[in-house]
Amino acid sequence: MNNRTDRVRADIAAFGWHVVKVLGESDLPEFAYTVGLTNSYAHPEVIMFGAPLDFMHKTLNVIGSAAKGGARFETGRPYSSIIKGFDCCFQEFPKNQYSALLGCALGFYEHDNFSALQCFWPDAAGLFPWDPGADRDCVALQPYFYREA
Repeated sequence: MNNRTDRVRADIAAFGWHVVKVLGESDLPEFAYTVGLTNSYAHPEVIMFGAPLDFMHKTLNVIGSAAKGGARFETGRPYSSIIKGFDCCFQEFPKNQYSALLGCALGFYEHDNFSALQCFWPDAAGLFPWDPGADRDCVALQPYFYREA
């Protein structure tokens, strides 16, 4: 095992999940995601994009704590208890993005038989990336992989 794998496993054993933070690249903003929520609490893993890494880490910890307490987040509805002063919303995160973006989770589970949600944050007006009139910067910072069929 390597140090990263050891750290992930130790955090999951101690806290129930680990948060992976990924620096942005030219075509992708910074993002962070959980590893271990499925293992520990039968809750989907959660990924966020485009906010400051420390903010996303804290937000994912709030979500992890809620999952530990039995909360289950549904797609498509707003939640006001996660980000102070704003709603956030969840959408399904597609399996065809796991290998590109959830590598640490794939390594931990050793398969892709887990689900994941993408947590979206709103712009200053409270609009989500799919809402008409949403701020372009907010939209650009949150890749929108979910699409209704």
